[in-house]
Amino acid sequence: MKRFFENQKGYFTLEASFIVPITLFSMLGILLVGLYLYDLSVAKNFLNQEVAQITDTIKTNGKNDTGRFQQKELMNRSLKYLLQFSYPEKAAEGKKRLKSILQTQLIVSKVTQISITAGQDKVTGKIRLSFTIPVPVIGELTGRVWKNEITVTMENGSQAEKMRRWDFLE
Repeated sequence: MKRFFENQKGYFTLEASFIVPITLFSMLGILLVGLYLYDLSVAKNFLNQEVAQITDTIKTNGKNDTGRFQQKELMNRSLKYLLQFSYPEKAAEGKKRLKSILQTQLIVSKVTQISITAGQDKVTGKIRLSFTIPVPVIGELTGRVWKNEITVTMENGSQAEKMRRWDFLE
């Protein structure tokens, strides 16, 4: 038996030289996929928050200091507000805020496109994320393959609010 192991010198080193890199790259891949899924979750959460805040701003006469729905402001809106409210301006402000937040919060993903559209009926936000592995050749291939688009849509008001708006305008 002793003689058998004496003849096996170097086999462990040779086997380890094949197994260790495969194991390390597998662990790195699992870690990067986990971080990408985390980035998707973070991006969707912040997009949800921003779309909800724009929706609340539209509902509350443009004065959304607290970020919450303000029933009193809703009932006291003026005709000037209803006719002159700038939906594209609020969407642009939201897009700018969302872009600055995502630049600091995302770990391994890049934002390739952000769009927020606001209208009288609904607010829609879209984010496109791409993921690139930080290895030169492999990163270019996976960056093209791993792209996700997140879309969030929220309605501005209830049916009663829409009817109240049209009654007020008439």
